[in-house]
Amino acid sequence: TFPAELARGGARVALLPPSDDDGGLGDWLAATALLVRDGLSRADALKALTIHPAELLGLEAEVGAIEAGRRADLVVLSGDPFE
Repeated sequence: TFPAELARGGARVALLPPSDDDGGLGDWLAATALLVRDGLSRADALKALTIHPAELLGLEAEVGAIEAGRRADLVVLSGDPFE
């Protein structure tokens, strides 16, 4: 896939949801799972959902990673998010 090729080439891929409602967020995760299935590494997919969007928005000092001093919204899943 094009995102996988970009990531392998060193580009920072950012995947943003189409909306912030439950449907948009579910579609976002499902679309990311398809990209993983088609060649995007899991590590690149996680970065594309977390730190890379924060960098794109200029918020990397505040959000995008779990670190002391950063704001965080955590999601607890019962299984692999990309399956």
